[in-house]
Amino acid sequence: MKKIPYSVRVMAVFTAAVILLCLLCTVIFGRTVTLSYFCSPDTDYSFEIEDDVLEIVSVRREGNRLYVKLRQVKASSSSCIGVLCEHDQSEEDQMINNFDVVYLHPFGVLTGGTYFGECSCDPLYFAAEILIFLAAFFLTARAYRRSVRKDLCRYRNIILLGMMIFLLFNIIVQIYLTVENLAAGRGFMSLYNIFSTTAALARTFSLLVMPAAFITSVLVTFSHIILMRREGVTWRNMLGTVLGLVICAGTVFSMFIYGIFRVLGVDVNYAPSKWNLAERITEDIFSLFITYLECVLLGTIISSLRAARHVPAFDKDYILILGCQIRKDGGLTKLLQSRTDRALEFARMQKQATGRDITFVPSGGKGDDEVMAEGEAIANYLREQGIPGERILTENKSVNTYENITLSQKLIEEKGGGKAAFSTTNYHVFRAGCIADRAGFPMEGIGAKTKAYFWINAFIREFIAALSSEKRTHLKMLLLLILVILPMELLIHYSDCH
Repeated sequence: MKKIPYSVRVMAVFTAAVILLCLLCTVIFGRTVTLSYFCSPDTDYSFEIEDDVLEIVSVRREGNRLYVKLRQVKASSSSCIGVLCEHDQSEEDQMINNFDVVYLHPFGVLTGGTYFGECSCDPLYFAAEILIFLAAFFLTARAYRRSVRKDLCRYRNIILLGMMIFLLFNIIVQIYLTVENLAAGRGFMSLYNIFSTTAALARTFSLLVMPAAFITSVLVTFSHIILMRREGVTWRNMLGTVLGLVICAGTVFSMFIYGIFRVLGVDVNYAPSKWNLAERITEDIFSLFITYLECVLLGTIISSLRAARHVPAFDKDYILILGCQIRKDGGLTKLLQSRTDRALEFARMQKQATGRDITFVPSGGKGDDEVMAEGEAIANYLREQGIPGERILTENKSVNTYENITLSQKLIEEKGGGKAAFSTTNYHVFRAGCIADRAGFPMEGIGAKTKAYFWINAFIREFIAALSSEKRTHLKMLLLLILVILPMELLIHYSDCH
């Protein structure tokens, strides 16, 4: 059985400890509840409490707000007590009635408005939520930093970056809503509101990202038109447009789930109904799926850009040049020449910095439509650039990136081994690095510049590769997020039913 990661164990223990502390503090300090009313200054008011179960501890005014603090003075067979506040609207010479409900919980705990509504421990709940998400963000950032130090190009880095983006978004949203509540004089958000905003976080994220996703999909479509005109119409060259449309359609579709339930003849207007719960859970899960894809895509873009800009340390013995299509006369295409020139540039930089020479490993086999192996074509170009034959180690059997790396590594080991890097096109650095890591030969990569319209399609390919290569991990992460949201929706439903 696979061992549970250390960070997950720490997070589980920390979360359990925080929840237990909140429960304990609620039992000790949650025996009073403060209700607030909008009330003009200097107006008369009166309170009427059902069955005299509660007594008024204090009443205070702050601007247009009236705050009344209550506590339980005797037992009641009812789990909720009505509180009526009447105050004079002097300008219109009429009485305004405000009716609230106070819920009586075990151990004398009181909440107002809803079953998990306003409580004297609301500031504690807010602090606990922020602490839990900050801890999750810190542990995720720590895992990401360690993973990047081990290898910049790993699909695991994308998942960790996506989770950091989502967690940071949640922290910002919760702080913003709390500050807004405090500024309006409503106090800290109740446990009910915290559950509601957290459960709906994926919906909020996808809606906020929607304009950017739409604009991006339009830009992607234009870039793909250029790409297809110059490189040909293939399904690979249409990936970006398709993905952009899927994300936009998915975000819009989640807005129509309510309507779909109505079309099916299901009335979801009645809040405590099981169908309302089913509609909310369906919308949450669908929005969560779209939001997860968006976070992974953002993580892919950041990881790919970071890998493309990275320059390996100047301590290398070998540099692989990853092959691609050559010209019909055996010469290098512009794309392959740029990869080779980038390797030559790195060799010069290392020589100037450390005085250390590097051995080139041109890699690539012969395709059916090629006059010679790609590795041999690259070797010819290197010799034309003045590189002596003893510093060229040609690999001419590989047919894909995986074989480029594994067969080249085998040649390097036969020569006694050493530290190696690889040169490829900038948009290909991250994927090639991930392949090297999975092959058991992690190495740093350096990227050659290419046309801008290649980049967007490259991001999409890396994104799809990240989803495919780590599909089990992605499914686990989605399941974990669903398991976090489901209890919150059930507690909201339970509160509504009371």
